[in-house]
Amino acid sequence: ASMLPIGFVIALIGAGITWVLASRLIKPLEELTHAAEDIAAGDLTRHVKTGQHDEIGRLGLAFNTMVDKVADGYHQLDARVQARTAELQERTGELEQALTTLKDTQDELVRREKLAMLGQLASGVGHELRNPLAVMTNAVYLLEMIQPDAPEQVKEYHGLLRAQIGLSEKIVGDLLDFARIKPPRRERVPLTRILDDQLARLSPVDG
Repeated sequence: ASMLPIGFVIALIGAGITWVLASRLIKPLEELTHAAEDIAAGDLTRHVKTGQHDEIGRLGLAFNTMVDKVADGYHQLDARVQARTAELQERTGELEQALTTLKDTQDELVRREKLAMLGQLASGVGHELRNPLAVMTNAVYLLEMIQPDAPEQVKEYHGLLRAQIGLSEKIVGDLLDFARIKPPRRERVPLTRILDDQLARLSPVDG
């Protein structure tokens, strides 16, 4: 019976030692384990308490230092990635702008080439038409010379021919002016002049 109190005291001391070991060893290790799991999940702000000055405390300090270095490395890497992404976006924008400028230049060259070809065509047509128009002008002049006493209707047709030949010569002149690709020139034109030019294009109606 005298051994029971001694055994009880020993058991109590063992429980106390176990509690001390649990509080000083097992709990910090559990906290390190949970912190490592949180960091693996992406929480780089996770730290452990380092109030002890033994091996466990030094382990906690080393763990926190490691977490800080990992966090710094992650932030530096993220900053480099963002800078690289911004650089690529800027270069992409410059490339798109260069492609747009190239396309505009190509379109302008094609337009100029078409205008040049059209100008050459207009020049050739204009020069070819001037010769028959000159012949027709001379023919009308000759008819008026040899038919001074022609009927009034014949003289009316002579005038009609002169008007149409003059209109054709004006069209030829406009073609040749277009072929020269002169810069545009603005000028004031009376509305009545435009109306008269359009009426001159119409053939007279026999009454």
